[in-house]
Amino acid sequence: MPVAPCERPGAPDSQPRRGVVIRIHRTIPRTSRRHTRTALTALTFAIALLACSPAAHAADLLVLDGDQATVSGNLSYGIVYVDGELRLTGDTSITASTIYIGPSAGLRTCYVEGTGNGGCTAGRNLTLTSAGQLTVASGIDLTAGTGTARPGGSLNLQGSRVAVGGSINTTGSGGASSGSITINSAGALNTGALTAYGATVNLAAAGPIDIGGDIQTQGTSGVPQNVPLQAQFAGPVAVASSGGDVRISGNVNASGRDAPGNAGAGLGGGNGADVSISGSDVRLGSVDATGGSSVDAAPGGSAHIALAARGSLIALGRLDAGGQNSTVGAATPGAHIDATAGGPLVIGGGAWAGGAQSPSGGSAGGAIALQGQTISAGTLFVAGGNAASSPTPMNGGPGGSITASASGNVSLAALQAYGGNGQPGSSPGAGGSIAVASGAGSIGTGQVTTQGGYTGGGPGAPGGPISLSAQTDLSVGGTLDASGSNANGDADPPRPGADAGNVLLRAATGTLSLGGQMRAAGGSGAGSTVATAAGGRGGNGGRLDLVAKALGSIVSISTHGGNGGDYGDLQGPGGTGGAVLGWTDAPLFDDQKVVDSDGGSGHPVGSSGVRTQESSPTALAVDPATGRLTFTTRSPDAQLYRVLRSVGGAPAEVALESAQTTGLAPASPVCVPVTFTVVAVHKDLGWTSDAPAPVSFTRPPSATQGCGDAPKLSAAARLRFSLRSLRRKKYRAVLKLRADGIGSVQANLLPVRRKGHKTATKPLAKLGLQVAKVGGQTVQLVLPKAARRPGRYTLQLAATSPDGKGHVTTTLTLEVRK
Repeated sequence: MPVAPCERPGAPDSQPRRGVVIRIHRTIPRTSRRHTRTALTALTFAIALLACSPAAHAADLLVLDGDQATVSGNLSYGIVYVDGELRLTGDTSITASTIYIGPSAGLRTCYVEGTGNGGCTAGRNLTLTSAGQLTVASGIDLTAGTGTARPGGSLNLQGSRVAVGGSINTTGSGGASSGSITINSAGALNTGALTAYGATVNLAAAGPIDIGGDIQTQGTSGVPQNVPLQAQFAGPVAVASSGGDVRISGNVNASGRDAPGNAGAGLGGGNGADVSISGSDVRLGSVDATGGSSVDAAPGGSAHIALAARGSLIALGRLDAGGQNSTVGAATPGAHIDATAGGPLVIGGGAWAGGAQSPSGGSAGGAIALQGQTISAGTLFVAGGNAASSPTPMNGGPGGSITASASGNVSLAALQAYGGNGQPGSSPGAGGSIAVASGAGSIGTGQVTTQGGYTGGGPGAPGGPISLSAQTDLSVGGTLDASGSNANGDADPPRPGADAGNVLLRAATGTLSLGGQMRAAGGSGAGSTVATAAGGRGGNGGRLDLVAKALGSIVSISTHGGNGGDYGDLQGPGGTGGAVLGWTDAPLFDDQKVVDSDGGSGHPVGSSGVRTQESSPTALAVDPATGRLTFTTRSPDAQLYRVLRSVGGAPAEVALESAQTTGLAPASPVCVPVTFTVVAVHKDLGWTSDAPAPVSFTRPPSATQGCGDAPKLSAAARLRFSLRSLRRKKYRAVLKLRADGIGSVQANLLPVRRKGHKTATKPLAKLGLQVAKVGGQTVQLVLPKAARRPGRYTLQLAATSPDGKGHVTTTLTLEVRK
């Protein structure tokens, strides 16, 4: 037998293998050369594995092609290599340094002596723990083979890298429970489809995770009840990779079981289970975490869906955590759906977390929260459920919430968060809330609705708020409705109409387009049962803030107040129209667009909502002497005004923020050309207006000095020094000067010219200084050696103007005495 290349014969640190076990239950026929070659090849590979592994402290399990081994209990090996038949006669736990179960292996998990495989009445629990790689080339089936009730066995796999070539099935049948599936890998994790009806599936890996099929933990008829009087619950699903991608080629089903309609009298639906999937890039099909329905009792509750990707997240199917209807008990509410991605987020089938209907009333819509670099999704649905017909009128369910946030573009098919309808004599559900934001991109969507629900005889329900905030373009292709609903049916006191929700539509630097009606109208009031009494008041219209650089197609806008209830002299007060504020320089209130903010009809008629065009400032001017700015505002509701300054042609920066429009004095450098402009700002709405043409300004040094005027200097005191005092001060002469302006000065100390003598013109000392203020200046001059003796010297002061164009020279006499 050749020695494996990873171990040298006779090496000082090599150790002989001990306790190697090869379990063989039939000999190899001599006439079968092909089989002989296969067995020898497998044996060679097995011995190579032995040679490449550390010295074993336990036996090694080798089962070659065509051979059999029977095991059970808690077992420990050095190496496990199986390419023959491995029979489990009971619960089995195997720990080894390496585990390999090859493609020709037969893993007989339900083996009974004398009966063969499939003879067990309960699936065997199987644990495989490998310090190194763990490979099972085929699938793993831990189902039972005989008996009426057949519980499935639990599977636990752990290794440095785990790969299962086929599907895993731990399903119970005949009313018995399924086993759980737990896989932990320090590296990659690969497996086929996973089926564990009603049981937990927990997969964790440091590397990538690849599931080649569906993950099914839904409750089924073959799984027992988790609690009395309720059908089978689903099992929770957790798939997490801390350092790799996650790919599930199929769907994830963690829905509760529907209760049977005949034999299940009084049996409620099973609860759905939480689904949590995370990794670097994540890709999967659909996810179902809904509760089961029931004809005879309450349905099961839906569960939380949480998807998180450090990179891209792509769910090709629908995410469903919606509530379940009921014909007997209370409907269950929609649950939460959270999907977060560091890169692109795609939810191809949309997300559903709406409420449901029942005779006990409609249930509430849930919550959908999406976050990604970009977002693309189908319809997002969190509407409240309707109240089904019942002897006692019941209320509609309130709408839920939708939030979506991206740094880039957002594309959504539709956004539905309206309230559910109530039965006559009850209250409808209030509209939910919608908030979609793109920090640096566009938003495109279809229909957007948060209106209140309706009832045949009851008060109206308020509409919910809508905020669609894009940095560039915003396009709504369908109807946008945040209206309050009408009250219906006469009552004492009369029922009022409901208020609409407020709406923010923002295309900060782009174009806003509305392809359908935009409504945030108040609902109408109802009449009174008292013949002489006035009807109910109308609801108020919602406020509309419209922020845009430009306006595209605008079909119509209505924030009309609701009409008062009843007619004629008994009509109730009309509701107030909603305010419409157009934060744009584009024309909004013109003959080309229908904008209705009237009050509702009634006694009295409701007040009309204000219609305000909030535009950019105009008439910007600067005082050339002081640099103070004034302008005319055209945005009375702006929170502040921001002065922008450009120094010497550099990019503009914020120089001042103020609520004033006159007397603004932003700082500016002396004698450096600057330009100023101003914008209006509303921080809460994310609005910054356009800026008017900039004005130029150059700040002079003072009222008496121009930028081209050089300062004049004179001696403030006599420049006379004694040698004795200079020695004490290390020949530092303190000069007292006076300047009538600012600028730069070059001081030169020269010897005094004497008649009849040739005098050098080279300066004895030089000193440069900046004169930053008018008045007294104190200058220290270190006398050179040539001037450290009695005599008179010339101090020449050459001054330059602040802009460098003007010059003036002053000559003073400096005397050194004994």
